[in-house]
Amino acid sequence: MLFYYFKSKQELFNYLVEYGLEFVLKDYLSQLDTNQTDFIERYRLAAVSKLKAYVKNPHVFNFFGNLYMNNLEGVPPELAERVSKLQAEGFAKLFEDIDTSLFRKDIPSEQIIKLIQWSMDGYTNELLASLKDHNLTEVDFDPYWEDFFEFLQVLRRIYYENNH
Repeated sequence: MLFYYFKSKQELFNYLVEYGLEFVLKDYLSQLDTNQTDFIERYRLAAVSKLKAYVKNPHVFNFFGNLYMNNLEGVPPELAERVSKLQAEGFAKLFEDIDTSLFRKDIPSEQIIKLIQWSMDGYTNELLASLKDHNLTEVDFDPYWEDFFEFLQVLRRIYYENNH
């Protein structure tokens, strides 16, 4: 029945990539608030948006995770270019117009941004791994959000000037 709609596995695969691109753009990237210049706060808002999109459709994120793990193998060049462009857009939205005056002065701001990014990526990966075998529609996320907000406060104490 599936091949009634798609003539080949490649056509189905391409459709899934297209669908994933549209979903990520609509339900995640378009939700990012670039008016927020505080990097940690922007990352917090991005994480909330990403988790909402993930809960709505975890298969898209798992599919794209597999695509990246396999270096976009099997993805036609024009779709691979769109995937790369979407990823670049996402990073640009996350990193543009950051107020680096909030950062400590004794560490270069580029390093602070990388360290915060790595911390957030690690935190996200650990959270997703801990939720892997759970039905996400039945998970009470409140304790996870409390832990996440505490984690962000630790990052603020480490990387921001004392008055921020």
